[in-house]
Amino acid sequence: MQQNYNGDYNRGTANVHRHRLARTVLYSLLLASSAVLLGLTARRIHYTRTLVGGFERIIVELLITSIVAIIGSALLIRALLSKVIGFMGKTGELATLLVIWIMSAVGAAIVTHDWMHLQLCTGIFKECRIQQAIKAFSWIVFGLTTILLVLRLINWRRDNTVSNHNGRGKRATAAGPPMATTV
Repeated sequence: MQQNYNGDYNRGTANVHRHRLARTVLYSLLLASSAVLLGLTARRIHYTRTLVGGFERIIVELLITSIVAIIGSALLIRALLSKVIGFMGKTGELATLLVIWIMSAVGAAIVTHDWMHLQLCTGIFKECRIQQAIKAFSWIVFGLTTILLVLRLINWRRDNTVSNHNGRGKRATAAGPPMATTV
């Protein structure tokens, strides 16, 4: 029974570490994509303010989305790497992802609708390429956030069963089986 129990524990912790590593990599990709989106939207705002004297509201929304995604993913990467419990627990992670997901879905959908005919201006026009890149990176941020949100929801229960109670999760009791030792 001990052997079986320890084998289950080792498989469980290996899955948790694999899951944590996958989320860290995905949050790093989200951070990088959001940083690119931040630069592109800042460039677009600068272009429209100097040329037209105004700005597009949806670009400001995407700028704010990228800032929220950068801050959120940086905090969540830190929480995953340092195993901090508290605000960045699973509820905080889910709330942060939901906010980023809603903002990026709205931004990507509106930009796609407003800039539907960008394929007509491809070629030498730099602003058309920047608009296409903004549209692409807004969908990339949305896609990465969707994947992270699904992973968070799938593994909601797993985080409850495998926690820091000497590796035994919620099953840890004073009368539990002793941990196997090797001499």
